[in-house]
Amino acid sequence: MKQFVLFAGDCYYPGGGVSDFIGDFHNLIDAQIFPLRSVDWAHILDTETGEVIEFDDHNGKWVTMTIKEWQR
Repeated sequence: MKQFVLFAGDCYYPGGGVSDFIGDFHNLIDAQIFPLRSVDWAHILDTETGEVIEFDDHNGKWVTMTIKEWQR
């Protein structure tokens, strides 16, 4: 498995687990620019640091947080 794992979904609530898996990538930029069609949310897990990078559709930017921050 590569360092960055992309999950996304087309409804607000995730399907869970591998149902939301899109792909894995060697670098963050490739995961962020991967073309996603008709999705309402996207998260990237950095498997080395444990950080979650979440797309914030309110400001159109990716936001990085620890997994504990993200789980709140």
